[in-house]
Amino acid sequence: MDFDGIIPALQAKKFEVAIASMSITSDRAKVVDFSDMYFNVPGRLLAKAGAQINDAWYKGKNIGALRNAVQEQEQEQEQEQEQEQEQEQEQEQEGSDKMKPKGASINIYGKITDAFLDLSSQRLDAVFLESTVGEEDFLKTPKGKGYAFVGPIFNDPKYYQGCGIAVQKGNKELLAKINVALKKILKDGTYKKIQDKYFSNDIYPFK
Repeated sequence: MDFDGIIPALQAKKFEVAIASMSITSDRAKVVDFSDMYFNVPGRLLAKAGAQINDAWYKGKNIGALRNAVQEQEQEQEQEQEQEQEQEQEQEQEGSDKMKPKGASINIYGKITDAFLDLSSQRLDAVFLESTVGEEDFLKTPKGKGYAFVGPIFNDPKYYQGCGIAVQKGNKELLAKINVALKKILKDGTYKKIQDKYFSNDIYPFK
């Protein structure tokens, strides 16, 4: 299903658990309960290999992002913050200069696979997304040939607090079982075994 439909479906009790690389945010925590963080990876720009990312690069570019993902929220909040007082602008963390595309058009997608299709068809110049999704679902596929992560690593803790498993608000019994299971696989080495099989870097947490 589309990413932005997961929480409403969880609230409607269509299912009990959502495991979907969902970043833990204060807004989401108002309507669902999250497990302990089970992985934390940065955001990256996915574009043609060799692209030199600077302020000038963004002008006229089309960049895709997943609807309601932390990357979309990061861009929106950075734009809002730039309209605030100059003193507050100076206190912003690394996102302001690096995140806000200078003159770029932001295209929002319900499914990240649709963004990948537009990227490979050259309807997009880049996709801004969670790094593991870009690596596993695009770069390691035939369509990813000639593409790479480019530009800076986005890991501002204001936005990247890790991903959690979501359950219906107030379901403390199920949440406790999930957290016990997470602690167990982290302690007995199962987590690292799975991580090493699928990922090229440490995802708990990113460094």
